[in-house]
Amino acid sequence: GAGTRLDGHRVEPPVAGAGPAALLGSVTTRYLPAATRQRVEAGATRLGGLVPGHHCAGREYLDLLTGQRQYVLFWRTMPWDHAPGTLLLREAGGVANRLDGSAYHPAEEGLGLLIAASPQVWTEVHDALLGELGH
Repeated sequence: GAGTRLDGHRVEPPVAGAGPAALLGSVTTRYLPAATRQRVEAGATRLGGLVPGHHCAGREYLDLLTGQRQYVLFWRTMPWDHAPGTLLLREAGGVANRLDGSAYHPAEEGLGLLIAASPQVWTEVHDALLGELGH
């Protein structure tokens, strides 16, 4: 409940309203099942663009917190990759949910995680990339 600070400054959620076409993010496709990968790649055309991932979850979370990206989709969800980042992201007003919409918890096994700068961004990206797949 204390928020997230970066270089001494409080990280604030982004201002809403830019819409899906303005959203920039990355998707780690290496481990996605083929059908999911195809659906995500097709859905990406409804968003502002996909940038290459860093192949380092810690860096992906930092990019969200600094506003360089608005979302990242992961398939593998090892707690050592995501527990610290999800805490910082949630404290900054962001969202870290499984593809079915349930909250990520590091002690629960599962595949698929969509992190986003805000609840609105999470919904817009989920709808564009996955539609009904995750529900």
